[in-house]
Amino acid sequence: MNVFREYLELLISSVPHALSACIMSADGIAVDIVNHEDSIAATLSNLRASSPAGGASQRVPPPRSRSIVERFGVEATQLFVEYGTLVEQFRSTAQMFAAGELEEIAARTELYTCLMRPINHEFFLALVLLPEGCLGRGRFLLRVLAPQIEPKLS
Repeated sequence: MNVFREYLELLISSVPHALSACIMSADGIAVDIVNHEDSIAATLSNLRASSPAGGASQRVPPPRSRSIVERFGVEATQLFVEYGTLVEQFRSTAQMFAAGELEEIAARTELYTCLMRPINHEFFLALVLLPEGCLGRGRFLLRVLAPQIEPKLS
């Protein structure tokens, strides 16, 4: 299993109403991406594998939300690529005004919120969640996980 997938699945499973999580390079290439429906499939698979009865007696809760494609008509990767350009623009603006390093961006729309946190100068971590999602938990986990992911990117 991809080492980054574990972090992204943790984000999706720990933040209520999370739709998608991604590690993206500054040039728009996804290192890894996990959508809510992928995380549910992985959970089902793990439950079946760990159950002596093959998972027949395990009950898995229904999905918290529909897929990002069904909901917005766009692939999550496309969304992260477009928002990735904002990360670079905000970084250069912060440098221009000597405001220090960029720590976080939150883009909230009527339909979803996208949280982005730079991991280093080449990569960022992003999370998309529904408006009713827990922004505080998402921001906390991005802040905690980004430094853990950074050494694994080199």
